[in-house]
Amino acid sequence: GGAFIVTSSPPQVGDQIRLVLRLDEQVSMQMDAIVRWHNFDDELVPTGCGVEFVDMDDTRVLTLRNVLSGGLQEESEVVEVAEERVRATG
Repeated sequence: GGAFIVTSSPPQVGDQIRLVLRLDEQVSMQMDAIVRWHNFDDELVPTGCGVEFVDMDDTRVLTLRNVLSGGLQEESEVVEVAEERVRATG
């Protein structure tokens, strides 16, 4: 699986990044991903990058599915997506 991340400065294609989803003040989930493509602001898609999640265990997959499907309690929300470059390809 993967996602599109809206960001004004997308990492390079091939870079491995770490995403931190903050679900509330105490709960967060880290996921590693590889940047597969990026887009620079056009009429249909904002500037950002497409990423592929890597090394996702079953618990993370289920948690992410719950977040994306709205399965969390109403007061829970994704409050931050931070990206940190893990490894750049040469």
